[in-house]
Amino acid sequence: MSDNDEMYYRHFTESDVDLIIPGEAFNGVTKEMFRDSYRGRTFVGYTVVLGDEIVAILVMSFLWSGVADVTTMISDTAREMPVTFHKIVSAALDANIKHFSVHRVQALVKSDFPRGKKWLMKLGFNEEGIMRKFIKGEDYCLMARITE
Repeated sequence: MSDNDEMYYRHFTESDVDLIIPGEAFNGVTKEMFRDSYRGRTFVGYTVVLGDEIVAILVMSFLWSGVADVTTMISDTAREMPVTFHKIVSAALDANIKHFSVHRVQALVKSDFPRGKKWLMKLGFNEEGIMRKFIKGEDYCLMARITE
C-alpha cells in the first residue's frame, strides 16, 4: 500500500472474508459468525479495497420485502482514511436502499463501542434499543435507518 493508493469498492465474493483482517470492533466475533449473518439469505455485498488490501466488507441481507440487515467487517486500515471510507460506504448504502426499495435497514453494534454507534448515526441510523447478552454474552445496540 502506498500514499497514492485509491480506496474503492467492488462486488463482494465469499473468499474476501478469508482475506480481511478484522479490526478492533470485532472483539470475539469470528469470520464464521460474519458469514452466518448472510448465509441462506438473499443479499448484496461490497468489498472496500485500498491498494491490494481488503479493508472492509459491507453486506446487506434482506429479511423480507423492504427490510434489510447490514453487517460490516472493517479492518483497522480503513480507519486511516475515515472521510473517504465513510463516503464510499454511504454511497453504497444509499444506492442499495434506493435500488431495492428498502424502508428499514438495521445494524448491530456492541454497546461498549461508542465510535461504532457514532459512525452508524452519521450514516443516518438511530438507536432503537439494547439487545442484552446477544452475541457471546455481550450487549449490542440495535440501530435502524428508516426511509420514507
